[in-house]
Amino acid sequence: MSTVKISTLLTKITHVTFATAVACLVINIIFAFYLERLPHWLFRILGTGEQSVLTWASSALLLYCALMLVSIGQAAKQREGQSTSMWRRWIELAIVFFLMSMDEVAQLHEGATDILVESYDLQGYLYFAWVIPGAAFAVVIFTRSLGLLRTLPAATRKRMVYSGAIYLAGAIGIEAVGANYSFHTGKVQDLTFQLLNTVEEGLEVLGLWLFLRALIVYSDFQVSVDSPLEDTALPKVEWTNLLAELGRAAALGLAIIVVTDLISPYLIKLDSSKVPGLIEAEWLPRIETKNCQTEYVRLRPEATAGGISRNSLLQLVPRGPGAQQSFTLQAPRPGKYRLAIYMAKHQSFGEVNVRLNGTPLRNINLYAPSNKVLPTGSIDLGKVELGETNTLTILLLKLRQQYAFDGIHLSPVKD
Repeated sequence: MSTVKISTLLTKITHVTFATAVACLVINIIFAFYLERLPHWLFRILGTGEQSVLTWASSALLLYCALMLVSIGQAAKQREGQSTSMWRRWIELAIVFFLMSMDEVAQLHEGATDILVESYDLQGYLYFAWVIPGAAFAVVIFTRSLGLLRTLPAATRKRMVYSGAIYLAGAIGIEAVGANYSFHTGKVQDLTFQLLNTVEEGLEVLGLWLFLRALIVYSDFQVSVDSPLEDTALPKVEWTNLLAELGRAAALGLAIIVVTDLISPYLIKLDSSKVPGLIEAEWLPRIETKNCQTEYVRLRPEATAGGISRNSLLQLVPRGPGAQQSFTLQAPRPGKYRLAIYMAKHQSFGEVNVRLNGTPLRNINLYAPSNKVLPTGSIDLGKVELGETNTLTILLLKLRQQYAFDGIHLSPVKD
């Protein structure tokens, strides 16, 4: 199949795939306002998870890019007088995009996250640890592509550079912003985090679509040249000019990241708590984690008998001895309160110690001989004296066990 036929076919398919992705992104913005009410199957199919339509669209766009790059590389190899080194660059990029397409569905990069989390106590913007190897991988590919960029027409080069900046701003930049937000607030399933997720996916899809459009336009230009290469060859762009273009593209990507980071704390947050004094676990700002990984768990309705947040729990998975997490607990006003905690029971859960401002309150055994996650109901921790800002710590007492935290309830106590 000729390059022209491939580009014509991919143009049509690309528009359909991109439109599907945009529709999913709009749906996800709506989903962010109804997180607790969504059926599990609907969120799985139309959300941002690995088994969703949106993931398929991203994977498909990456695969289309790989096919287009192979086609351009073959044409470059066959073209009279074409350098034998440049066509290999196109094929190298094709292989990279093919692997990225596979990873988008298989989620292979999550293995790097697990290894780094187990080895290092990563926090803040590096809390989602895969951005470290991801950034390193991007630098390697970018360096390998510099020589190729110098040989491209100015319009194609600019389209490719800016589309790459937009894609990386989402895939690495906004991913890091979401990681920082999740680490400092402990919120992994609220309006702000879902909108950040949607922005991330949107930038990735937009970047891929723009990159693919650049390849299609370039392929049409490439095969339209009938005269010998020496009559139509484009001079290589000077390094100073290329670096200036790259700097402008990097500034665009950085601006997107910085603006998103600045506005993220001010997005209207979804508060599903209806009972006065009730605070769900995922709403407690997390200030420290030690030897553990914290995961947000959405449970199927049939897997749990209920709880204060019905189907959402904050789960601790130990990575070493003394696994614990600490949260900031803010009282409406300083004074005396009765503190109750809501957790969950399961056959893989163990005993925990709950502490307030460093003082042990109570040990709680969360083991239950069941493969279903069962709510504990309200567990009374007694009367406590709270200041404006307090630290609530949950310590796992045995290695290789887990726990799931549902939330707390504060009741003012009259003197």
